[in-house]
Amino acid sequence: MNRMHDMKKITVLGASISPDGTHTVDTGCNFTLQLSGTGMVDGIQEFNVGALANQEVGASVGAAVIAEAANYRNVDVNVKPGEIVLSAAFDGTDPGSPFICITLGFE
Repeated sequence: MNRMHDMKKITVLGASISPDGTHTVDTGCNFTLQLSGTGMVDGIQEFNVGALANQEVGASVGAAVIAEAANYRNVDVNVKPGEIVLSAAFDGTDPGSPFICITLGFE
């Protein structure tokens, strides 16, 4: 039985952001997630899902990397049967090769 047709809302939005390999020092940016597609009842919706900053540590070339847990928050996004497209973008100073992972919870 396909229960996806019973889903009416996205109620949880999870996001995890990290540098992916080499990063550029002294940078920072915001990440935005856009939800679009035929499955969106109220049209395109955008969410700020986090930020990433990289700083040089001391006078050396080394840097400190701090891993943060994924951030989960409650949202109220109406959906219907159809396609839901996730698009992510960042603005600010290019940090190198960032990585973002998104989790959606449906009811």
